[in-house]
Amino acid sequence: MGALQFLPEWNQNPQSFSVESMSDLKALNHKEAGQKAADSVSRQWEALGRDAQADFPEMQPVITLAHAHKKLRQLFPFVGVAGLGFSRCCDYPFFVDILICYIEPKHFAVQKTNGDGGWAISTEIGRGNAEEAIEIAALALPETYGPAILGNANTVREINGVRD
Repeated sequence: MGALQFLPEWNQNPQSFSVESMSDLKALNHKEAGQKAADSVSRQWEALGRDAQADFPEMQPVITLAHAHKKLRQLFPFVGVAGLGFSRCCDYPFFVDILICYIEPKHFAVQKTNGDGGWAISTEIGRGNAEEAIEIAALALPETYGPAILGNANTVREINGVRD
C-alpha cells in the first residue's frame, strides 16, 4: 500500500452537534435530533446501495466499503459529479471535507475540500484502489468526526462559530 499518502493535520477539532439549526436547539432535544439525523443518514446509505449498480457502477465498490466503515457510515453520503462525498449534515448545501473520486477502473483519488466545508474546490491527498481510498479517507478524518447532523452547511458553520 505504498500509494497511501494523506495530510491529516488539515482537520482541526471539528465538533459534532445534533440540532437542525441554532434556533431549533430549544425545539429538539439532543437525542431526538440525533435520531432524526441517524435515520436520514441510514435512508441515504440504503438508497445509494440500492441504486449504485445501475446509476454509478464504477463507484459501487467504494460505496459498499464506505458503508461498512464505522467512521464513514455515520456521515451523510452523496454521489455528485466529483464522486462520493461525505457530509457532516443531512441537508443541501452539504458540509463536505472528503470526496472519493473515480479516476479509471478500480482506481480512485481521495480529495480534501479547501475551506470550511465547501466541496467545489479540493486538493488530492491520496490515490489507490477502493480499499486504499477508504483507508485514506477515514484516516484523514479525526476520531471525533461525526455523526452527521440535521441542517445544512450553514448550520454546521454556525455551530462551529465560522463566519462567512
